[in-house]
Amino acid sequence: MTPEYPSYDNVAKWLIKLQPAEMISWITGIPLQDFLFNRWLDTNFHGRQPEENAKKAGSKKAGLKNIFRKKEPNLRSDLLGELTRLDIESPPWVWNLEVQSWAEYRMDLRLDGYRVRVESDLRFSDNPKDRYIGASALINLQGTSILPADVDWGPYYSRKVKYPIINLEELDANTILQEIAVGTTPLAVLGWIPLMKKGNTAGIIQRWLEIANAIPSKHPVKNDLAMMVKVFADLVKQREVWADALKGWNVVEVQFLKELIIEEGAKLATEMATEMATEMATEMATEMATEMATEMATEMATEMATEMAEEKVTSSTRKILLVLAQKRFGESPSHVGEIELISDNERLNRMVDAIFDVKSWEDLLAIV
Repeated sequence: MTPEYPSYDNVAKWLIKLQPAEMISWITGIPLQDFLFNRWLDTNFHGRQPEENAKKAGSKKAGLKNIFRKKEPNLRSDLLGELTRLDIESPPWVWNLEVQSWAEYRMDLRLDGYRVRVESDLRFSDNPKDRYIGASALINLQGTSILPADVDWGPYYSRKVKYPIINLEELDANTILQEIAVGTTPLAVLGWIPLMKKGNTAGIIQRWLEIANAIPSKHPVKNDLAMMVKVFADLVKQREVWADALKGWNVVEVQFLKELIIEEGAKLATEMATEMATEMATEMATEMATEMATEMATEMATEMATEMAEEKVTSSTRKILLVLAQKRFGESPSHVGEIELISDNERLNRMVDAIFDVKSWEDLLAIV
C-alpha cells in the first residue's frame, strides 16, 4: 500500500522553480544550450462531464466512450514549463514535470493524459492552429517507477524516447554533490540530498555544508536551502540530524515558507519581507518559527511595518500555518475556524514552529 505523506511535492515544485532552466535540463536531459526557458504556464486541466464530451465532439460517440466512467479525472499538472527549442525547428514545447512524494504504479498513463491535454487544449497564440508540443517527465521523491511504453513525440523527434524519470532514492548523494561542485548539476538539487543514497551520513552532510556555504548570498537558492533540506529530511525521518547540522548555518528560511502558500509563483517578497529576511539572517532565523517567537522577532516585526503591514504579516503567518497544518493533519473546518480567529502573530509563529512536533489539531491549538 502506498504510504500517506504530506504534500512534499509542493516544496519540490518550489525547488525546481528556483532554477527553472537548469532544473528542466537536469530532469529531461536536454542540454541547456539547446533551449530557452520562457515561463511557467498557470494552467489547470478540469474534467468534463460525458455529455459535454459528446457535445464538444458533435456526436453521441464521445459520450458513449465515457459510459464506464461518470466523470473524467480532474487533472491538475504540477509544473508546466514553456520552452523554445534552439536545436530543432518546432513550435514551442510545454514540459509537464510531475512530482510524486511516493512512486505510483503506471504513472505513464497520467503523463500521457497531461501530454495529450497540453497538445489538445493549449495554444501559444490566438490562432487555434498554434498548438504546443507536449512532453512529460517524472520525479519520485521516494520509491521507484518504471515506465514501460516508449512514446513518440511526433515529427520533431526522429526517434522514440521514454518519459524521463528520476527516482531520487536511486541516486548516489556523493556523486551528485561532486557534480554540483563542478557545476554539471544545479545547486537547487542540494535540497534533495537527504532523499538519496547515503544522503544523511555525517560525511555527506559535511560536504553539503561546504558546498552550500560557498553559494553567493544573492543566489536564488541560498535563502531557501536550509528549510527545503529539512523538509525533505523530514520525509525520510532525518530532520533532527539535519537540524543539528544546520544550527550555525547563516541562512534565511522565511521567504520560502511565505511564497509556498501563494498560487503558482505569486510573490509576497515585498520591501517589508526583504528587510525581514535581511535582519533575520542569523542562527535565530535558522530555527525560524521558534526564534520568531522571541522578543527580538517581535521588535523586528514592529519596526518593519505600520499597523497595516503588521496585519499582512499576521495574515501571511496564518496562511502558512493553515497550509502546513492541513497537509499534516487533514482538513478540519472547525479547527481551521479556530485558527482564523487567532490574531496574535506571536502565537501563530509558535504554532508554525511546532508543526513538525505536535501530533494533532488539538495539540497544535493547545499552544499558547
